Amino acid sequence: MQNHANIRMMAVVLLCLFCGDTLAIVKDDASVGRLDSASVMRYHDRMRYVLTIDTADGKVLRVGVENNNAANGKDESYKADPKTELVDQIKAVAPGDIVKIEYTTQDDGTNMMRSIAPYAMQPGMELPNAYLFKEMYDHTEQTRTQTLVDLKRFDDVVTFSLPTKKDSSGAMAADPDLVAALGKLKEGQVVLIDATSGSPNPILRSIELYSPPQTGKITAIKPVEIDGNKTTEADIDVDGTPVTVVVPGHLDGKRWILDEKIRSKLRGFRPGANVTFRIVTDNGTSYLRDIKPAPRVTTPAKAGT
Repeated sequence: MQNHANIRMMAVVLLCLFCGDTLAIVKDDASVGRLDSASVMRYHDRMRYVLTIDTADGKVLRVGVENNNAANGKDESYKADPKTELVDQIKAVAPGDIVKIEYTTQDDGTNMMRSIAPYAMQPGMELPNAYLFKEMYDHTEQTRTQTLVDLKRFDDVVTFSLPTKKDSSGAMAADPDLVAALGKLKEGQVVLIDATSGSPNPILRSIELYSPPQTGKITAIKPVEIDGNKTTEADIDVDGTPVTVVVPGHLDGKRWILDEKIRSKLRGFRPGANVTFRIVTDNGTSYLRDIKPAPRVTTPAKAGT
Protein backbone atom coordinates (compact mmCIF):
# COMPACT_ATOMS: atom_id res chain seq x y z
CA MET A 1 0.00 0.00 0.00
CA GLN A 2 2.80 2.42 0.89
CA ASN A 3 4.52 1.77 -2.47
CA HIS A 4 1.25 2.43 -4.29
CA ALA A 5 0.82 5.71 -2.40
CA ASN A 6 4.35 6.78 -3.28
CA ILE A 7 3.78 5.96 -6.95
CA ARG A 8 0.55 8.03 -6.96
CA MET A 9 2.35 10.97 -5.33
CA MET A 10 5.17 10.82 -7.91
CA ALA A 11 2.61 10.74 -10.71
CA VAL A 12 0.89 13.87 -9.33
CA VAL A 13 4.24 15.71 -9.09
CA LEU A 14 5.25 14.70 -12.62
CA LEU A 15 1.85 15.76 -13.93
CA CYS A 16 2.22 19.18 -12.29
CA LEU A 17 5.68 19.62 -13.79
CA PHE A 18 4.34 19.26 -17.33
CA CYS A 19 0.86 20.82 -17.19
CA GLY A 20 1.36 24.21 -18.80
CA ASP A 21 1.46 27.05 -16.26
CA THR A 22 1.13 24.82 -13.18
CA LEU A 23 4.33 24.18 -11.21
CA ALA A 24 5.42 21.58 -8.67
CA ILE A 25 4.32 22.59 -5.18
CA VAL A 26 6.78 22.69 -2.31
CA LYS A 27 4.88 24.51 0.45
CA ASP A 28 2.17 27.05 1.14
CA ASP A 29 3.11 30.23 2.96
CA ALA A 30 1.77 33.68 3.86
CA SER A 31 3.26 37.10 4.56
CA VAL A 32 2.05 40.50 5.69
CA GLY A 33 3.64 43.68 4.41
CA ARG A 34 3.30 46.80 2.33
CA LEU A 35 2.46 46.35 -1.36
CA ASP A 36 5.22 48.12 -3.27
CA SER A 37 4.21 47.45 -6.87
CA ALA A 38 2.28 45.27 -9.30
CA SER A 39 3.90 45.08 -12.72
CA VAL A 40 4.31 42.82 -15.74
CA MET A 41 7.67 41.11 -16.18
CA ARG A 42 9.20 37.80 -17.17
CA TYR A 43 8.97 35.47 -14.18
CA HIS A 44 9.66 31.74 -14.37
CA ASP A 45 10.04 31.77 -18.18
CA ARG A 46 6.72 33.53 -18.77
CA MET A 47 5.39 37.04 -18.81
CA ARG A 48 3.29 37.47 -15.67
CA TYR A 49 1.92 39.99 -13.27
CA VAL A 50 4.42 40.11 -10.39
CA LEU A 51 3.67 41.66 -7.01
CA THR A 52 6.48 43.10 -4.89
CA ILE A 53 5.86 43.16 -1.12
CA ASP A 54 8.00 44.84 1.55
CA THR A 55 7.46 42.29 4.31
CA ALA A 56 7.19 42.94 8.04
CA ASP A 57 10.65 41.47 8.67
CA GLY A 58 12.31 43.89 6.25
CA LYS A 59 12.62 41.55 3.27
CA VAL A 60 11.46 42.02 -0.33
CA LEU A 61 9.07 39.32 -1.52
CA ARG A 62 8.19 38.81 -5.18
CA VAL A 63 5.12 36.75 -6.01
CA GLY A 64 3.96 35.81 -9.51
CA VAL A 65 0.33 35.59 -10.60
CA GLU A 66 -0.63 32.38 -12.31
CA ASN A 67 -1.70 32.68 -15.95
CA ASN A 68 -4.60 30.97 -17.65
CA ASN A 69 -3.48 27.89 -19.55
CA ALA A 70 -2.87 28.52 -23.25
CA ALA A 71 -5.79 27.50 -25.44
CA ASN A 72 -5.37 24.95 -28.26
CA GLY A 73 -1.80 24.24 -27.21
CA LYS A 74 -0.55 27.65 -28.39
CA ASP A 75 2.60 29.07 -26.86
CA GLU A 76 1.41 32.22 -25.11
CA SER A 77 4.32 32.58 -22.71
CA TYR A 78 5.12 35.95 -24.29
CA LYS A 79 2.11 37.70 -22.70
CA ALA A 80 0.63 37.99 -19.22
CA ASP A 81 -2.79 36.38 -18.98
CA PRO A 82 -3.57 36.31 -15.23
CA LYS A 83 -6.44 34.29 -13.88
CA THR A 84 -9.56 36.40 -13.53
CA GLU A 85 -10.27 35.48 -9.90
CA LEU A 86 -6.75 36.60 -8.93
CA VAL A 87 -6.97 39.84 -10.92
CA ASP A 88 -10.15 40.78 -9.04
CA GLN A 89 -8.29 40.40 -5.73
CA ILE A 90 -5.35 42.52 -6.96
CA LYS A 91 -7.73 45.31 -8.04
CA ALA A 92 -8.99 45.53 -4.45
CA VAL A 93 -5.55 46.71 -3.19
CA ALA A 94 -3.15 49.48 -4.21
CA PRO A 95 0.56 50.21 -3.81
CA GLY A 96 1.18 51.46 -0.29
CA ASP A 97 -1.56 49.29 1.24
CA ILE A 98 -0.76 46.83 4.01
CA VAL A 99 -1.80 43.43 2.66
CA LYS A 100 -1.76 39.77 3.55
CA ILE A 101 -0.66 37.60 0.65
CA GLU A 102 -0.90 33.82 0.56
CA TYR A 103 1.34 32.05 -1.91
CA THR A 104 2.88 28.73 -2.86
CA THR A 105 6.64 28.30 -3.10
CA GLN A 106 7.60 26.00 -5.97
CA ASP A 107 10.54 23.60 -6.12
CA ASP A 108 12.66 26.20 -7.94
CA GLY A 109 12.00 28.98 -5.40
CA THR A 110 9.29 30.62 -7.51
CA ASN A 111 6.43 32.10 -5.48
CA MET A 112 2.94 31.94 -6.97
CA MET A 113 0.03 33.86 -5.48
CA ARG A 114 -2.99 32.09 -4.03
CA SER A 115 -4.77 35.13 -2.57
CA ILE A 116 -4.24 38.76 -1.54
CA ALA A 117 -6.40 41.04 0.61
CA PRO A 118 -6.12 44.25 2.66
CA TYR A 119 -4.79 43.58 6.15
CA ALA A 120 -6.72 45.18 9.01
CA MET A 121 -4.38 46.57 11.64
CA GLN A 122 -4.45 48.78 14.69
CA PRO A 123 -3.51 52.48 14.38
CA GLY A 124 0.24 52.92 14.71
CA MET A 125 1.17 49.57 13.20
CA GLU A 126 2.01 51.32 9.92
CA LEU A 127 5.18 52.64 11.61
CA PRO A 128 8.28 50.51 10.89
CA ASN A 129 9.22 50.14 14.57
CA ALA A 130 5.70 49.34 15.80
CA TYR A 131 4.78 45.99 17.36
CA LEU A 132 2.00 44.46 19.42
CA PHE A 133 3.08 43.58 22.95
CA LYS A 134 2.57 39.89 23.71
CA GLU A 135 4.42 38.90 26.90
CA MET A 136 7.57 39.11 29.02
CA TYR A 137 8.90 35.94 30.64
CA ASP A 138 11.98 34.24 32.05
CA HIS A 139 13.60 31.53 29.96
CA THR A 140 16.03 29.02 31.44
CA GLU A 141 18.43 27.08 29.25
CA GLN A 142 20.84 24.76 31.06
CA THR A 143 21.93 26.90 34.03
CA ARG A 144 21.32 30.32 32.50
CA THR A 145 18.09 32.28 32.99
CA GLN A 146 17.32 35.34 30.91
CA THR A 147 14.35 37.65 30.49
CA LEU A 148 12.74 37.55 27.05
CA VAL A 149 9.98 39.55 25.40
CA ASP A 150 7.66 38.36 22.65
CA LEU A 151 6.27 41.05 20.32
CA LYS A 152 4.08 40.61 17.25
CA ARG A 153 4.76 42.30 13.93
CA PHE A 154 1.56 41.63 12.02
CA ASP A 155 1.27 37.80 12.02
CA ASP A 156 4.88 37.14 13.06
CA VAL A 157 6.06 36.74 16.66
CA VAL A 158 9.55 38.14 17.29
CA THR A 159 11.48 37.31 20.46
CA PHE A 160 13.78 39.95 21.98
CA SER A 161 16.36 39.65 24.73
CA LEU A 162 16.82 42.37 27.35
CA PRO A 163 20.19 44.01 28.01
CA THR A 164 21.70 43.28 31.41
CA LYS A 165 23.18 45.43 34.16
CA LYS A 166 24.74 44.70 37.52
CA ASP A 167 22.19 44.73 40.32
CA SER A 168 22.80 45.78 43.93
CA SER A 169 24.44 42.42 44.69
CA GLY A 170 26.82 42.73 41.74
CA ALA A 171 25.06 40.02 39.73
CA MET A 172 24.03 40.60 36.12
CA ALA A 173 20.27 41.08 35.71
CA ALA A 174 17.84 42.39 33.10
CA ASP A 175 17.77 46.20 32.82
CA PRO A 176 15.40 47.21 35.65
CA ASP A 177 14.09 50.27 33.78
CA LEU A 178 13.06 48.13 30.81
CA VAL A 179 11.53 45.49 33.08
CA ALA A 180 9.50 48.21 34.81
CA ALA A 181 8.32 49.66 31.48
CA LEU A 182 7.36 46.21 30.18
CA GLY A 183 5.51 45.44 33.39
CA LYS A 184 3.06 48.28 32.68
CA LEU A 185 2.06 46.94 29.26
CA LYS A 186 -0.92 44.77 28.40
CA GLU A 187 -1.13 42.12 25.71
CA GLY A 188 -2.28 43.56 22.38
CA GLN A 189 -1.13 47.14 23.00
CA VAL A 190 0.78 48.88 20.20
CA VAL A 191 4.33 49.74 21.24
CA LEU A 192 7.26 51.49 19.57
CA ILE A 193 10.68 49.99 20.07
CA ASP A 194 14.37 50.52 19.46
CA ALA A 195 16.46 47.37 19.11
CA THR A 196 19.88 46.22 17.96
CA SER A 197 20.97 42.97 16.37
CA GLY A 198 22.00 40.13 18.66
CA SER A 199 22.32 36.37 18.80
CA PRO A 200 20.19 34.34 19.12
CA ASN A 201 17.69 37.20 19.58
CA PRO A 202 17.75 40.94 18.80
CA ILE A 203 18.36 43.12 21.87
CA LEU A 204 15.59 45.45 23.02
CA ARG A 205 16.97 48.90 23.89
CA SER A 206 13.75 50.82 24.57
CA ILE A 207 9.99 50.36 24.41
CA GLU A 208 7.09 52.75 24.87
CA LEU A 209 3.35 52.73 24.43
CA TYR A 210 2.21 54.18 21.10
CA SER A 211 0.20 57.39 21.29
CA PRO A 212 -1.86 58.61 18.30
CA PRO A 213 -0.86 61.83 16.51
CA GLN A 214 -2.43 65.15 17.48
CA THR A 215 -2.86 68.32 15.46
CA GLY A 216 -2.47 71.85 16.80
CA LYS A 217 -0.86 75.28 16.44
CA ILE A 218 2.51 76.14 17.96
CA THR A 219 2.20 79.17 20.25
CA ALA A 220 5.73 79.30 21.66
CA ILE A 221 9.16 77.64 21.39
CA LYS A 222 11.74 78.29 24.10
CA PRO A 223 14.81 76.82 25.82
CA VAL A 224 14.22 75.22 29.23
CA GLU A 225 16.10 73.27 31.86
CA ILE A 226 14.76 70.00 33.29
CA ASP A 227 16.57 68.31 36.20
CA GLY A 228 19.58 70.47 35.42
CA ASN A 229 19.66 69.47 31.75
CA LYS A 230 19.10 71.97 28.95
CA THR A 231 16.56 71.22 26.25
CA THR A 232 13.83 72.89 24.16
CA GLU A 233 10.09 72.89 24.70
CA ALA A 234 7.14 74.02 22.62
CA ASP A 235 3.64 75.07 23.60
CA ILE A 236 1.00 73.76 21.21
CA ASP A 237 -2.67 74.68 21.22
CA VAL A 238 -4.81 71.60 20.50
CA ASP A 239 -8.45 72.65 20.04
CA GLY A 240 -8.12 75.19 22.83
CA THR A 241 -6.16 72.94 25.18
CA PRO A 242 -2.50 73.89 25.77
CA VAL A 243 0.00 71.04 25.43
CA THR A 244 3.66 71.50 26.37
CA VAL A 245 6.10 69.16 24.63
CA VAL A 246 9.81 68.71 25.34
CA VAL A 247 12.66 67.57 23.10
CA PRO A 248 13.89 64.32 24.70
CA GLY A 249 17.46 63.41 25.59
CA HIS A 250 19.49 60.91 27.58
CA LEU A 251 22.53 60.72 29.81
CA ASP A 252 25.68 59.21 28.33
CA GLY A 253 27.71 58.80 31.47
CA LYS A 254 27.52 62.32 32.92
CA ARG A 255 26.91 63.99 29.57
CA TRP A 256 23.38 65.04 28.55
CA ILE A 257 22.68 64.35 24.86
CA LEU A 258 19.58 65.73 23.15
CA ASP A 259 17.70 63.88 20.43
CA GLU A 260 19.13 65.88 17.52
CA LYS A 261 16.65 64.44 15.03
CA ILE A 262 13.67 65.73 17.01
CA ARG A 263 15.33 69.06 17.86
CA SER A 264 16.13 69.62 14.18
CA LYS A 265 12.51 68.95 13.21
CA LEU A 266 11.23 71.39 15.82
CA ARG A 267 13.66 74.07 14.65
CA GLY A 268 11.94 74.03 11.29
CA PHE A 269 8.80 75.60 12.79
CA ARG A 270 7.87 79.02 14.16
CA PRO A 271 5.00 80.09 16.43
CA GLY A 272 1.79 80.10 14.44
CA ALA A 273 2.64 76.94 12.47
CA ASN A 274 0.03 74.18 12.27
CA VAL A 275 1.62 70.83 13.06
CA THR A 276 0.86 67.17 13.56
CA PHE A 277 2.85 65.62 16.39
CA ARG A 278 3.20 62.55 18.61
CA ILE A 279 4.28 62.47 22.24
CA VAL A 280 5.00 59.99 25.01
CA THR A 281 4.31 61.04 28.60
CA ASP A 282 6.66 59.99 31.39
CA ASN A 283 6.24 61.19 34.99
CA GLY A 284 4.06 64.08 33.88
CA THR A 285 6.40 65.32 31.11
CA SER A 286 5.32 65.02 27.46
CA TYR A 287 8.32 64.19 25.29
CA LEU A 288 8.13 64.91 21.57
CA ARG A 289 8.48 61.83 19.39
CA ASP A 290 7.64 63.26 15.97
CA ILE A 291 6.45 66.53 14.48
CA LYS A 292 5.61 67.56 10.91
CA PRO A 293 3.47 70.10 9.07
CA ALA A 294 -0.25 69.48 9.47
CA PRO A 295 -2.11 68.50 6.30
CA ARG A 296 -3.60 71.48 4.55
CA VAL A 297 -7.38 71.72 4.73
CA THR A 298 -8.84 72.82 1.43
CA THR A 299 -12.31 74.33 1.16
CA PRO A 300 -14.31 73.04 -1.83
CA ALA A 301 -15.20 75.76 -4.30
CA LYS A 302 -18.86 76.78 -4.38
CA ALA A 303 -20.87 75.77 -7.40
CA GLY A 304 -20.90 78.44 -10.08
CA THR A 305 -17.74 80.23 -8.92
